[in-house]
Amino acid sequence: MRKKIIYLDSVEQLNKVLDVVRRYTPVLYMSWETGRSQGYSLASHSFIEDKQVNIEVTTKYYQIAVGESKKFMPTTFVFRKDGDIKIHCDPTQCYATMQRYYAAPDYSNDKTLNLKKNEKGSFVLSAGPLVGYNKKWDNREDYLYVYDLNSAYAAVMMGQIPDTSTYTLRSMVHEDEIGFLLSDGLPLVHKGYADIVFKMMDSPYKNFARKYYDIKRNSTGATKAKAKAMLVYSVGYLQRHNPFIRAYIVNSCNEFIKGLLDDDSIMWNTDAIYSKRARTDLEIGTDIGQFKLEHEGLIRHRGNCYQIVDSGEVTYRGTAKAWFSEDFNLLTDELPTEGNIWQLNRETLQMEETLYV
Repeated sequence: MRKKIIYLDSVEQLNKVLDVVRRYTPVLYMSWETGRSQGYSLASHSFIEDKQVNIEVTTKYYQIAVGESKKFMPTTFVFRKDGDIKIHCDPTQCYATMQRYYAAPDYSNDKTLNLKKNEKGSFVLSAGPLVGYNKKWDNREDYLYVYDLNSAYAAVMMGQIPDTSTYTLRSMVHEDEIGFLLSDGLPLVHKGYADIVFKMMDSPYKNFARKYYDIKRNSTGATKAKAKAMLVYSVGYLQRHNPFIRAYIVNSCNEFIKGLLDDDSIMWNTDAIYSKRARTDLEIGTDIGQFKLEHEGLIRHRGNCYQIVDSGEVTYRGTAKAWFSEDFNLLTDELPTEGNIWQLNRETLQMEETLYV
C-alpha cells in the first residue's frame, strides 16, 4: 500500500495529528508494519511507534490532520522528541527519482530465488555498512586525521554495476561478471564459485549520481541535505526491490575502505578512516570518490564512538547527540539515559514537556 511520510518540526503540529487520531480511531502502540503482520489495518486503527528519539504516528486520516477535506491517505508523521531539527526526504521519493534513470529489476516476485522479506518489506539478506575499530588503540585520546570519502555510494554508481535482469545459479564467476553468496551480508565473489552470478554493465545511474552530487557540492542548507539524502536513501530503498544492486554498492564501498586500512587506523566505516597519521597516499579532492580531510585534532574514542575534544561533540551509536551535556567526557563519564524534550502522555494522547534532571 502506498504511504506518505511527513516529517514534523514542531510539537504543535504533532499534537494536531494526535488530536485527529484520538477522535477517529483506536491506537495500537506498534509500527504499522508490525500491526499489519498481526492482522490489523489502517481502516480501523492508527499506529504509534514511540522510539528512543523519534515518535512515528501512522494513520489514514492525512487530510484531516493537515486541515483539508475528509479523504484518506495512509501517512506516517515523524517527530524528533529531542528537539533536534533535521532536513528529511521521503525515501520512496528518492528511490522513485533514481528509478527514472534506470528501473532496477524487482526481485519481490522472483519465484526461483524466493527471497524472504521482513515485516517492514525489506529483503532479509542484506549487505551491512562497514563499522570497525582497532582494539590496540581503543579507549584513548589521540591526535587524529579524519578522512571522509565524498559520496561513497555515488562513486560506485559512476562505474559498473550488476545487470540483474538475468542471472545464473551455482556457477563460477568469469571476467566481466560478479557473484554473490546467498548468505548474511550477500558477500561479493569476484572469482571462483558463487550462488548467483550476474553480468556487469555500465552503470545507468551515472547521470543520477553526478547530478545530485554536484547539487550537494555546490549548495548549502536544506538543498545540500536533500541532495545528500537523495544519494543515500535511494540506495537504501533498493533493499525492498533489488538487494543485489544495493549489496554491490555497499560491499564495494566496504572493500575499498578495508583495502586502505593499516596499523595507524583507529576507526573506520563505509566512507571514512580515522588515522593516527596523515594519509598522503589518499586522493584528496572535492569530486565523487575522492577523500576530504574532515577533521584534524584531538579526538576521544571508545569502540566505534568518538568525541571531538575542541567542540565536545559526541557521536555515540544508539544515543542521540542532543542528550550529551557540554562537559561530557566520553572516556570517563557514564552515558546519558535520557535527554528528550518531549514525551508522549498516553492518557491524553498529547506530547508534553519532559521533566528530568
